[in-house]
Amino acid sequence: MRTFSDVIDDLGGYLAVAEAIAVPKGTASAMKTRQSIPSEYWDGLVTLARRLGRDDVTFEVLAEISAQRRAHARRSQPGSPTDEVTA
Repeated sequence: MRTFSDVIDDLGGYLAVAEAIAVPKGTASAMKTRQSIPSEYWDGLVTLARRLGRDDVTFEVLAEISAQRRAHARRSQPGSPTDEVTA
């Protein structure tokens, strides 16, 4: 599974991302560490990706990573339903 950390690395690291989305470097570093990039920054990431000639960082990819994170978080919570079907 691709992660938000992978995206940040693919785009030149947290310093490059911080500059592209106009946040302090500590904020971009925290996004990498937390594996979370708020959707309000996705436009800047996609713009940076295009500038770098990367066609593998799109809104669709970012949305998929976000959806996978949410699904994983739900499965990890105690008492959450599993994917198993019982008869």
